[in-house]
Amino acid sequence: MRTIDRPKAVVQPVTPPVFHRPVDPLIGRTVGGCRLECRIGSGALAMVYRAIRQADQATVAVKILTDEAAADDDFRARFKREAELCHRLAHPNIITVYDQGQDGKNHFLVMELVDGGSMEESIDRDGPLPWLKAAELFLQLGQALDHLRRHGVIHRDIKPANIIITNAGVAKLIDLGFAKGTLREENSFSPELTLSGVALGSPGYMPPEQVLDAKEVTSAADIYGLGASFYHALSGRPPFLADTVQQVLDQVLSQPPTPLSSLVKDVPPAICALIAWTMHKDPRQRPASPAVFVRELENAVYQPGNIKRVEAQCSRRMDLTTLLFILVPVILLLIAVVRFLMKR
Repeated sequence: MRTIDRPKAVVQPVTPPVFHRPVDPLIGRTVGGCRLECRIGSGALAMVYRAIRQADQATVAVKILTDEAAADDDFRARFKREAELCHRLAHPNIITVYDQGQDGKNHFLVMELVDGGSMEESIDRDGPLPWLKAAELFLQLGQALDHLRRHGVIHRDIKPANIIITNAGVAKLIDLGFAKGTLREENSFSPELTLSGVALGSPGYMPPEQVLDAKEVTSAADIYGLGASFYHALSGRPPFLADTVQQVLDQVLSQPPTPLSSLVKDVPPAICALIAWTMHKDPRQRPASPAVFVRELENAVYQPGNIKRVEAQCSRRMDLTTLLFILVPVILLLIAVVRFLMKR
């Protein structure tokens, strides 16, 4: 029987579609005296470019508000406030801002270019940080917050996304747009940008008192944010997880976070105890200042198994608070009695 050879089907190679990234119209332009070379970051409110400053050919970063953010008065005021604060608060662990202004429709900041990424990006990419490396970074951040406190400034938005880690292992705070001045001279250069009763900050990292009224917080709020970020760095997750922002805020107000020791087994007890102390619901029961946090973190690093010191510090703080609760009414009563007797 004779067979007939059927012609074989010819399969044409399929060329995969090529997707072209939209060309950024700002690349190659000069904004604020800096020629923009490439975009290195972007978000809902701003874009960041690598640029060459024409005055001295230095490589810098230029942050430019998006058109939507630039159209909002509050965002523009926050942007200007960030530049003013960073310029006045020079510190090796706070990002340096060289210039700010408006060039045409572009509202810009000229900043130091940091060879690294955010702590949040590092955790998402590589997982939780080893506890000793994290402790080294948070020692630096505690010093930066102490610098802010001594200059009468509260950051109010401490979180891993606002912490840059350079390739050399230096931690730098960024984004002071939510910062609050506590001294009259600090408040004089820019208006307060929050209203009483409005929660301002990042839900998973703000303390209960900030949820209730961001305008009235003290530096204890930054200590809480530092502890919450430390918790995230070691566990790989925020202290509170929920489906909605409101559920997260409810947890912040009423529930303790899952004990760090149950999530990460190799974090020393002293570090776990210190983080729990910084995240106390009552701001009066947290470390008294960033300087105290730094001191106690140094002790926890040198004696990682010793939680008695942290427990003693917590107890001493509680005893002092209790004493003040007793003394203040007594003193006020005595003053009232003296005034009454003097009127007779």
